[in-house]
Amino acid sequence: MKKTKIEVQGLQIRMEKFGEKEYVSLTDIAKYSDQKPSVVINSWMRNSKTLLFLETWEKVHNPKFKGSHMTAFKLKAMEERYAISTKSYIEETGAIGLLMKRGKYGGTFAFSEIALDFCSWLSPQFKVYLYKEFEQLKTAELEFKQKEKEFYLNKMFNNSLENAQYSKYLIDGPESLEEE
Repeated sequence: MKKTKIEVQGLQIRMEKFGEKEYVSLTDIAKYSDQKPSVVINSWMRNSKTLLFLETWEKVHNPKFKGSHMTAFKLKAMEERYAISTKSYIEETGAIGLLMKRGKYGGTFAFSEIALDFCSWLSPQFKVYLYKEFEQLKTAELEFKQKEKEFYLNKMFNNSLENAQYSKYLIDGPESLEEE
């Protein structure tokens, strides 16, 4: 599991890979507020626009999403006495955009688009800074991957050239190298 941290306005925000997908810690982002992160995330989950966004995101990215279960969550969002937990949302709808991780370094994680929606709800200004840091991280990762590709291509090419020269030496003898 690959872990990365970015710093946004003094907050350390974890980004972790679970399987092939990268998630951003909503729990860390929620620390921007002065309330307990779980309270902040649950309040966001009760927002009708949030539920509409999550439903649309899941329909686009998750063929196994149980959209029919969203009606119950939308009704709960209208009732002040109900809380919508991330855990129940994930379990009942089969959502993949949000993820709960238990343990010491656990919390609620989300795909980057969902994390940015959370930031918009929490603080539009914070969203701008998070997006800026996220883009810098992605640019650095792309540059690293490009340099890594170039390194291996050069290595392969050089090895191929050396192998060809050695084969020629074995077949034609030492004189073949002197001709070049």
